Amino acid sequence: MTVSLSTYYRITRMSALYDLLVTAPFATPWTFALVYPLLSHANVALGGAAPGQAQPGAGALRRRRALRVRALDGVGAARSARTSPACGWCALPD
Repeated sequence: MTVSLSTYYRITRMSALYDLLVTAPFATPWTFALVYPLLSHANVALGGAAPGQAQPGAGALRRRRALRVRALDGVGAARSARTSPACGWCALPD
């Protein structure tokens, strides 16, 4: 399938315009501040939690994260016996 040069340029221009329209609201803190209320309203309309409220099931996520941290803490404690005091994650040679 071949595309003429003018069609290629038109596709490229439309792609660039789309990129600008989609990313412009997030380009600066000021433009994001203007768009954030609209995004929050859309989130609530689609069944999400309102800003400042916990998502349903957030407690389960916190419990899973706590379990992961505890599991990693055991690994870190075993590793700390062989680490340099200057750099907690830099292992000393055996």
